[in-house]
Formats: sequence, C-alpha cells, structure tokens
Amino acid sequence: MGRFISFDPILKGLNHTKVVSCRKSITTLPIMQPQKLNPYLYVIANPIKFIDPSGEAPCPRGELQTQILAVGPIDAWIAFRLSQEATNLANTIGLPGIHNGKADAFRHCYWSCLMAQDIGVSQAQIVGDIHEDCVPNSLEEREMDTFNNTVGRSLGSSNCKDACKQAACGGDLKTLP
Repeated sequence: MGRFISFDPILKGLNHTKVVSCRKSITTLPIMQPQKLNPYLYVIANPIKFIDPSGEAPCPRGELQTQILAVGPIDAWIAFRLSQEATNLANTIGLPGIHNGKADAFRHCYWSCLMAQDIGVSQAQIVGDIHEDCVPNSLEEREMDTFNNTVGRSLGSSNCKDACKQAACGGDLKTLP
C-alpha cells in the first residue's frame, strides 16, 4: 500500500481505538488515519522553497521558526531580543575576539544568563541548543559555544553582565586560538 494510507508496521498490534458502543468505535490517535497527516508540515506547506533531500537538516525552517515551534512565540521573541542585546554588549564591552575569543565567549554566556532569568533555564537550554544546531560551526566552535551557554545558564541568579565578564576575564569560559 501507499506511504500515507497503510498501517504503520511498528505500531501493528497496538490498540488505538476506543469502543464507544457495540457498533461504533473512534480512533484515539491520528496515526490510524494517516491520510489526514500533513506531509508538508515540516516545510511550512512550501515543498518547493524548503527542501531537505537527505532529511538531516537540523533547521529546515530556519533558526527562529524552529525556536518558535520549540518554546513558543513569546519565549522565542524574548530570546531573539536578548541575543541582540548580548551581541551589542559583546561588541562594546572591550573584550578581545568577537569570533571565538573572549568577547564571543562573553556573548554566549551573557545571552544564556539573560535567557535563564527571563524565560527559565530549561527554555534557555532549548533555545541555545537550537541556535548551535542551526549555525554552521566547526565541532570545536560548537563545543565552545555550548560550554559557554551552560556556564551562562548557571549564572542566571546573578548579575549577568558582571558574572559573565568575570568568567571571561578569569578564564572560566572557553575560547579558541
């Protein structure tokens, strides 16, 4: 049978119907009606513009859309606004190395710290992880940024600017040569 009309063999044998009466039953899971699934949902109903031939793209919709789907529009908007604030401060705080240096480490720490305060630690981690998944960095850069994001979230109960600057100057944040 076809892809969207045949029964999922993995779920075979599981009872996904609920008996309402002796003559009538209803489906409790939409998987029992696969023809009602939207095969274009993952490409925002635009399979021409958004393609992922390998099926492995981490952010086929883009970073912001992925964050909106993961944490909701309000927290995604707050995180976006805070990322701009972190970038602006990192550019003016006087630390060297806006790319892979202390200023970059500060930016990740500060952004994650602010997010932990404003949207919570778990939402901040989700947004930060999506950011790292969507940005095409080397493995070393990703590990550095993820580490600095983790430090920033752990500093969420303090003054983010001072704590992250101290961490950057004191060598508690990772940088790359």
